[in-house]
Amino acid sequence: MIHATAVQPFAIEYQLGGGRVDPFRSYPTPWRPYIPHLVDHYIIHMAVDIPELDEPGKKGLLRSRWFRLATTEISTFQVVLLLSAGNYISVKGGIAAEAGFNMDQLRIDALNSIGMAMDLPNNASDSIIGAVAKMASFEAMHGDLDCFQLHMNAARRLVDMRGGLHNLGLGGLLRRMLIWIDLNGGHLMNTERWFPGQTFAGSEDEVEVEPNPERFIAM
Repeated sequence: MIHATAVQPFAIEYQLGGGRVDPFRSYPTPWRPYIPHLVDHYIIHMAVDIPELDEPGKKGLLRSRWFRLATTEISTFQVVLLLSAGNYISVKGGIAAEAGFNMDQLRIDALNSIGMAMDLPNNASDSIIGAVAKMASFEAMHGDLDCFQLHMNAARRLVDMRGGLHNLGLGGLLRRMLIWIDLNGGHLMNTERWFPGQTFAGSEDEVEVEPNPERFIAM
């Protein structure tokens, strides 16, 4: 008589965000031990509910739509890791060396991956536009005016290639994200708007939302 052996479930590393991070490590970048930590930090502390970006009755779109897109393209994911690392250090007081990453290397990796993505035939995809715009937000958060302007100019060129903000995907979320970065990054850097007159709801009757740097940094 053959006795069936009970199958033991996989242990999930909850201290590293088990249940939120991917236990199969199927991210678009080469595996690094710090990735679960930064992914977990991003999902918990940065991809939060933001009324200007979410829709009525649909909260958490940065998690359900944006982060899902970010895991499909290397440049987008590298920028997410960079943003998470920067937030972990500057806002949460974390120490990079203790978490096993190097900020300079993460920034180089993000910039290199964006550079390679820009050489692709489909460089005006949602994921690459998102990567470039989020890189601009990183530079604004860290006070680099020249790099912020460089990436916002690139984002605007890519958006123009798509025929305007209203042609971007993620159900309108990506359009709102670019407006949010334009509004708040420009406020921090004291620059003019790259997408003037654009509102979150896309209505001419909408009252323009004021910048919210504190919430912007959390993004």
